[in-house]
Amino acid sequence: MKIRSKIIVYASLWLIGILLCVNILVYFLFIRIATGNETKTLQHRAEHILYLVEPRILLRPNQESKLQLYLVENSMIRTLDLDGNIINMLHNNDELADVVPKPTEQVATELIRNDSIRILTVRVPIVRDDAYAGTLEFSEVLSSLSDSIQILITILTVSLAGAAVLALLGGITLSRIVLTPITNLVFTMDDIESSLSFKKIPLPDDPKDELYVMTSTFNRMIDRIEESFAAQKRFVSDASHELKTSITIIESYANLLRRWGMEDADTRKEAIDTIHSESVRMRKMTQQMLDLSAAERASSAAPEPLELVAFCRQMARLIEKIYKRKVNVSPQTKELTIHADKMKLKQLLLILLDNALKYSKDAIDIRLETDHDGAVIRVKDYGIGIPPHELDHVFERFYRVDKARARKTGGAGLGLPIAKAIVEEHDGTIQIRSEEGKWTEISVFLPNPR
Repeated sequence: MKIRSKIIVYASLWLIGILLCVNILVYFLFIRIATGNETKTLQHRAEHILYLVEPRILLRPNQESKLQLYLVENSMIRTLDLDGNIINMLHNNDELADVVPKPTEQVATELIRNDSIRILTVRVPIVRDDAYAGTLEFSEVLSSLSDSIQILITILTVSLAGAAVLALLGGITLSRIVLTPITNLVFTMDDIESSLSFKKIPLPDDPKDELYVMTSTFNRMIDRIEESFAAQKRFVSDASHELKTSITIIESYANLLRRWGMEDADTRKEAIDTIHSESVRMRKMTQQMLDLSAAERASSAAPEPLELVAFCRQMARLIEKIYKRKVNVSPQTKELTIHADKMKLKQLLLILLDNALKYSKDAIDIRLETDHDGAVIRVKDYGIGIPPHELDHVFERFYRVDKARARKTGGAGLGLPIAKAIVEEHDGTIQIRSEEGKWTEISVFLPNPR
């Protein structure tokens, strides 16, 4: 069963069930109240007879003429002796003659339902000389009550049928209100699947509505998927362009080598060097792409206690030895222990220092600072800097600020995305600040384990 059908059926049955219970309650309350009122009226008539007619007359036979004055339509008046024998009886409805006489020493009432009629009997003791001497019975056919009950049943039945129709219409309306955003969501998802284009659903008017939250969440998800899809397309396009450029260069120099390189030593050497450099560049770029893919998968880091000051000084000595460049390490404290994957942190520092080496000629500064939630590593170079409008894009794949120097430096624009993935794998953050033509500083925050 569809959700729309379930809402209509369950809402209708729930409302009809509630109204049915209310109708049953009204029915029984009406009978009880109406019967109580008739009982009081009949009891008042019986007491009125006892007040106006002397007990000796009521207990004397053949006194029906004295009681005829008090007889109303569809009623019976009867007097009984102590043993329940009938002394006087008069009635104007044959159904009342079947009422069984019952002597009583205190006021009593009895409601008898015979087929479709109701007979109400009130029995009042007759007291003579302060002693119980007999019983006065006053019975009446409650024809007006039966008619009223029939009218009430008709009204309740009609109201129940009308309520069922209204409940059905209300269920249909409710289902439309509730399911319209969900239906729009389904249609939008089908449209996205068939057209491969990303679309959003208009937001409902009420910002506190759960449907508004669901629609808003779906739209945010579409934004992220569209952004991720665009980044993936850009990644594939950029990777294809980079590989195509290197392959074209290799192919061109291979053709050059095949045509004239065998006789010309300089041409042969140039071709071989270029092919080798492009091959190395392709290998590095491919490895970086693999590293980035691995870093963006589920976390594989194995954090362990690591003394950051000694670790950074070791990395600085390694860079100074290989590249003959000065790297200054300035710790805020003598020792600073963090929890991190040593190999991944080494890869992170190598990426940051490699960028600093490529785009600067002066010394590089590494500052280590403590934070109440962790540690901060700042790598600062004093080189060409980055234009302000480029800062928001430096962590994108294959994005290079100095595109003219990219091939000379061997960069493919994957270093900083890998660094960002490593930092996020450690639940940290990475930020970049720069002043064009003066300096660039990358700050990495690594939190303490919780």
